[in-house]
Amino acid sequence: MAEKPNKSDFGSGAEYAQALRQFEQEQSREAEAARISQTYSDIGPQVTGAQQEYLDEIFAGYGSGKYSGGDVENAMAILSGQAASGMFRGGGGNGDDIGGEDVPEVTSDAKATLASVLRQYGLDALSPVLWAKYAKGEFNIEDEDSILFSIKEEQAYKDRFAANAARVARGLSELTPATYLSLEQTYRQTMAANGLPTGFYDTKEDFQKLIEGDVSVSELNTRLKDAYSLIQDADQTVINKLRTEYGIGDGDIVAYFIDPERARPLLASADYKRQAQASIFMARAQNMAGVDLKKNQAELLAQKGVTTAEAEKAFTTISQMNELRRANPMEVQLTDEELVGAATGTDTAAMKKLEKIKGGRKAQFLGGGEYAQRQVAGGAIKSGI
Repeated sequence: MAEKPNKSDFGSGAEYAQALRQFEQEQSREAEAARISQTYSDIGPQVTGAQQEYLDEIFAGYGSGKYSGGDVENAMAILSGQAASGMFRGGGGNGDDIGGEDVPEVTSDAKATLASVLRQYGLDALSPVLWAKYAKGEFNIEDEDSILFSIKEEQAYKDRFAANAARVARGLSELTPATYLSLEQTYRQTMAANGLPTGFYDTKEDFQKLIEGDVSVSELNTRLKDAYSLIQDADQTVINKLRTEYGIGDGDIVAYFIDPERARPLLASADYKRQAQASIFMARAQNMAGVDLKKNQAELLAQKGVTTAEAEKAFTTISQMNELRRANPMEVQLTDEELVGAATGTDTAAMKKLEKIKGGRKAQFLGGGEYAQRQVAGGAIKSGI
């Protein structure tokens, strides 16, 4: 047993207080373990068969950490009381009459039934609690809903069906355990049917937000198809822009459509749509006009409501400007940003600057200047205006 810490051995009162708390916690655990061991020894000779198996199970579960000390002590107290009353020394039928009350008989069949129910819902840790409630006749073992209702207020139960609390808070109905599990399984099957790899989004924690949000299987299926459609329909340049400019990969896109709130903050609904549109603009500008459109300007175009068709028309116009995009020492050169702003009609100053350049070039052309002398095969003049 650990010795109580000496205050003089510590440099500060806080360190001593922490050491004292740890010492008291260790003492409490040791005392708990001693009580459980003693109770186990006291009850052991008084039980046989299924009762002995149950006693051994909860005692071993306490030693391994599977069951908490409080749950085990509670279950052992029930067994101890039943043993003291003579419940396990024979008696008739489905239960013994003790103090005028019918106490359920603890049998191997009952143990198997309860263990099966808990295992089905991933609530094995509540075995001692459930056994104690059964021994006190708190539920009908023939009714699974009755069994589950008896442990509804246990924290392990609340954690397993965590989405229910959020649903109730939002005014939605609480799902029964069977419905809850069925929905999780259908979600999982839908993910697999849409080609998502095992482990990507298939745990109860993954599905919690979907259940909280009352997302139907049909809606989930639509979200998945939308996600894959975006990935498959977009050209590789767009996908590359999403990756390089925003760090968004295929998995992120799919995760966003499955659960927008749970996906990375970068993929919040409004932001994602703007970023996706901006990525299309950046890709089209590069492919169609050789323009290195910056992320900020691309997002601004999306924010101002410029459509993909309108942007593509502007990039086509820019690609046909030819001479207007070539340096002329007599003029102030338009930047790519200004060209895009002028062609899309989103930058008034750039539009005026472009018109001024066009006017100067036209004057040069009419006056027989440098641009009038540029010819292509066949004598046709290529002014770029």
